[in-house]
Amino acid sequence: VIDEDIPQDQPLPTAKPQKPEPVAQAVVLNVASFFKQPKKSDFMIDNLSKDEHIEKYNNHLNERTTSIQKAVIAKLANPSEITIERDKRSGKPTGYYQRISNRLVAHHTDDHFEADGTIRQNDTLTHEYGHLVDYRGHYEKEKDRTKNYWSSKSVAFRLAFNQDKRALGLDARGEKLKKTLTELRDSLFVKTTEVRELGSGKTATTEYRLFGMDNADAISDVIDALVRGRFFDEYNGTWGHGRRYYRERKGFDIEYAEAFANLFSLIGVKGEGLREAKRLFPNMVKAVEDRLEELANANF
Repeated sequence: VIDEDIPQDQPLPTAKPQKPEPVAQAVVLNVASFFKQPKKSDFMIDNLSKDEHIEKYNNHLNERTTSIQKAVIAKLANPSEITIERDKRSGKPTGYYQRISNRLVAHHTDDHFEADGTIRQNDTLTHEYGHLVDYRGHYEKEKDRTKNYWSSKSVAFRLAFNQDKRALGLDARGEKLKKTLTELRDSLFVKTTEVRELGSGKTATTEYRLFGMDNADAISDVIDALVRGRFFDEYNGTWGHGRRYYRERKGFDIEYAEAFANLFSLIGVKGEGLREAKRLFPNMVKAVEDRLEELANANF
């Protein structure tokens, strides 16, 4: 035992100098190298220059993704291109991800304008990036060449999907299922009635539904995936893909991929949408978070 108050023949032991831990550089996403100028008909959606489009993509991606999401996106192969297209029927910007070509189509500013003028957060861009992470992670880490999403093949994610489905009562049938879906719709979308004067003492009444919270569309889309399109088809005011979408893609078990992509976007934007997702889908949210950690820490 060394008494520091008494002079010693030998110098007191000293700690070996520690090298400072390297500070991880924050990842900043940039689409400039793979942004493709839209076709003229699509480009004129908002009359922005190429540089203005790139700036908006970068701002959106960096603001609406977490540090671990950025690290995973940067680790995987970039999209072959990212661009904007109009939906032929609605004329509005559309969104999709093509697995084989690794092409991503999504508008950079996709907030939802309500009928009453309210602007609600909506994240098609990060949703499509969720599909990219789901597929490219499986392709690059597990070397899967079957054209399947990780979420569709993962035992852990499929188990989480079915656990949340049962906990919500979405594995029920008949009136019990209808009651559950009605309650979920009413909690996400608020019913509003508008009465208009038509003249001569007559009026017209219009009923519509507004978002009850930010990102209600993404939560609705997860519920729609859990019941393979029934929520969107049968419950007015909801968001989703509908039965036809799931029937046409049955061989790929696409409901798991849609749930993954929506939860990926909700994790990125945080806020009330993520809080509600954790309440409704706790097992799936954890499974997505675990997958992001796995991809961020893996060597491939």
